[in-house]
Amino acid sequence: MFFNCSEGKSKKNLGDLEAVICFGLKKTYENLERLKYVTNLGHWTWNILTDKIFASREVFNILGLDGPGPEMDSSVFWDLIHPEDDKLFVDTIKKVISGQEKASIDYRIIRPDGTIRYINSEMTLITDSSGRPYQIFATDLDITERKEKEQWIRYQNMVLEGINRILREAPACKTEEEIGQICLEVAKAVSSSKYGYMGKLINGGRLENLACSYPCQDGCIQCDQLDYQSVLDPLLKQVLREGKSFFINNPDPGFDGHAKPQGEPALWAFMGVPLVQQGKTLGLICVYNRSGGYSTLDLAALEALSDAIAQALLRWRAEKKLAEDYNAMTRLHAVSLRYDENFDTLIEAVLDTAIDITGADKGLIQLFDADPGLLRLVAHRGLEKPFLDYFNIVSEGRLFFGEALRRKTRVIVEDFSADAAGSGTPDLEILMAAGIYAAQATPLIGRSGRLLGMITTCWGKPFTPERDRLRFLDLLSRQAADLLERKQAEEALRESEERYRALAEELCLINRHKDDFLGVLSHEIRNPLASIMLCLSLLKRAEPGGEQAQKALEIMERQAAQLSRLVDDLLDVTRINRKKIVLQKEQVELNALVLRTAEDYRAMFQEKGVSLHVRPAPQLLYVEADPARLSQVVGNLLHNAAKFTEKGGWVRVTVAKDERQHGAVVCVTDSGIGMKRETLPRLFQSFIQADASLQGGGLGLGLALVKGLTELHGGKVSAYSDGPGKGSSFRIFLPLAGGQVLSTKDKEHATIEKTFRRRRILVIEDMKDVAEALRTLLVEEGHEVKVAYDGATGIALARQFLPDILFCDIGLPDMDGYQVARTFAADKDLQNVYLVSLTGYARSEDLKNAREAGFHCQLAKPVNLEKIRETLEGIGP
Repeated sequence: MFFNCSEGKSKKNLGDLEAVICFGLKKTYENLERLKYVTNLGHWTWNILTDKIFASREVFNILGLDGPGPEMDSSVFWDLIHPEDDKLFVDTIKKVISGQEKASIDYRIIRPDGTIRYINSEMTLITDSSGRPYQIFATDLDITERKEKEQWIRYQNMVLEGINRILREAPACKTEEEIGQICLEVAKAVSSSKYGYMGKLINGGRLENLACSYPCQDGCIQCDQLDYQSVLDPLLKQVLREGKSFFINNPDPGFDGHAKPQGEPALWAFMGVPLVQQGKTLGLICVYNRSGGYSTLDLAALEALSDAIAQALLRWRAEKKLAEDYNAMTRLHAVSLRYDENFDTLIEAVLDTAIDITGADKGLIQLFDADPGLLRLVAHRGLEKPFLDYFNIVSEGRLFFGEALRRKTRVIVEDFSADAAGSGTPDLEILMAAGIYAAQATPLIGRSGRLLGMITTCWGKPFTPERDRLRFLDLLSRQAADLLERKQAEEALRESEERYRALAEELCLINRHKDDFLGVLSHEIRNPLASIMLCLSLLKRAEPGGEQAQKALEIMERQAAQLSRLVDDLLDVTRINRKKIVLQKEQVELNALVLRTAEDYRAMFQEKGVSLHVRPAPQLLYVEADPARLSQVVGNLLHNAAKFTEKGGWVRVTVAKDERQHGAVVCVTDSGIGMKRETLPRLFQSFIQADASLQGGGLGLGLALVKGLTELHGGKVSAYSDGPGKGSSFRIFLPLAGGQVLSTKDKEHATIEKTFRRRRILVIEDMKDVAEALRTLLVEEGHEVKVAYDGATGIALARQFLPDILFCDIGLPDMDGYQVARTFAADKDLQNVYLVSLTGYARSEDLKNAREAGFHCQLAKPVNLEKIRETLEGIGP
């Protein structure tokens, strides 16, 4: 018994009030003893002073305790109160103790086995004789069934509202992740959970995240999402493995993981349900808390939701697949209607369609080059320069693309990061650097079985292409292969037609040239023969050894030489065309050969009144050549230039080194009659003259010989003209010889004195790009050059450098060019420098100002190299 108060002791030792209380409690206890069998009512008393609780057997049963009773520490009782109801319970106790004699409360407890029970407790305060709180007496009634019924009704309403939201909002979602977020929010609300996870099953049985919320996301604790994932993974796998839902409260320490601050478990309660529809598991949804627990009612509500979630997900996928199928068929049909478009445009359209119907992020198309057996990149989307440069050409030995090329069947890699075979290879590194984690390559096979190319689509994450998408890709690849075969056939036909048309035109042109040539040949032969015939007649009448006879012999000798030259040219062209010429090659110093040839022709230029300038390269240039034939090439160009340059004109010959192509260049430029631009492409053909109306004579074989002989030396020849009356320029390129051994003849000619003089030149120009360009040109011409970017610096540099020539800009930042010129004229060390002004102002007054300031020559910007060369050549020694 809890109350040991006899009637006698009440009269002797207690006051009247205490006797009444004891009597009342005794009666109450007796009544409770009679009711407990009917209502399962339990009661307990908390002694505030000793902090002990005395409880009936029914209370121990409600709490799920197996202790002997009836006494226990109050802490045992308090620890069982649900954490979310702990404050409510404490506040109620405080109210009772503070003077409110009675109080009623509904609260939850968590039994040691993790189950939750709802209790209704009626509390009464007992005070001692002085009115101080002494004990709290309470009756407990287990109302779990009533609460669960009430909660189930509430859950039903929440579940229905949640289902309505899912069915209402899911169809409008653009991605499964959006659906997952909505479903997880509903599940958390229905189960009163703070955290949760929803995932879908993908090929290979892997679980892919759709939505999640972790404690670390709301800042409640310091943790890593991976830590919580490691705690959840065993539970998620159990749900999928068993294929049924379950919940767990206060799991064993094995589930604590690494995310438990101060000894608390990572999660206290977990509840997971598989998402199953039509006998197929689509994924799962789970919720969990770090405090509290779940009941079977919570699990039933989540199961009711899971069915709606699975239906919504399946329906969304079906509608999405229908839309994708319709879109794919529409795109395929659109491609089939574009066969008449430009080839490049069609390839781009095929690639865009492939990316769209496979849901890829990037893609490329490669065409197969059968001769070397390589794939060549022709179109791409979403790929950057490092990838494009590396995979521009692909052979069979390369990773992924090479495998598809070798096997000629589709190759799929679902996760390059897990590809052990390609680990550490440059190919895999480039793929990963480009953000490509999965890809498929589909060969384009023609109807004849011939490989035509490859369509590749790529994803930025591990991915498994769906079979339906690949079937549509097969249709597209069939269309693309037909497109390629058709376009290749059309291109071959077009090229064939163009080739035959060009051949026909060429034959007509050759026939016309043949007629023209026969006419010219007749003219060119008749003239010398006529002269020879007339001279023979003159010899018959002239006195032997006389002046007339001598003159006749000279004429006959010149005309015979002309006939011999015509015959030699004809024979040389024939030998070149039949590849009968054999070159006697040796190492030749090109500068010496050009100087020697120019001297041989100088008399002809003097006779015509045309000036000839030769500028050798500043360094020795050796070529493997036949000296006689190479001299013939240069001589033909000089003869041609002299023939078509009028009296008073000029011809310039330059020799230079081509650093980029490791060769030498001979350039013959004249101020002669020039040519029409349409003449240039056929200028080096046999029997072609720039203008048949010109009285230059000849058979039109000279330039054909130049081209043939230059090409026999491994070189190239080209011509340029700005038009009639604007002169011509002929350029010969020859590869440099590997060694530098001079023949005896070249050693002799290498000592020929060159007309070129190296100058000390100062450039003052504030525009650095112009200054540096001018410096580079002058240095390449063989001069010593210094540069300054303002007047003061230039004057100071000139006093140290002592230049021969000054190129000075007029518009300088600190002083103008006129002031610079006056300073040079006033300085005894600089007054003999040849001053050249560079200016964008070319008015008459500007030129006058320059002359008055002391400039010897004025060049208007922009100035070209030829103008600079002319200026330098015009300066005396």
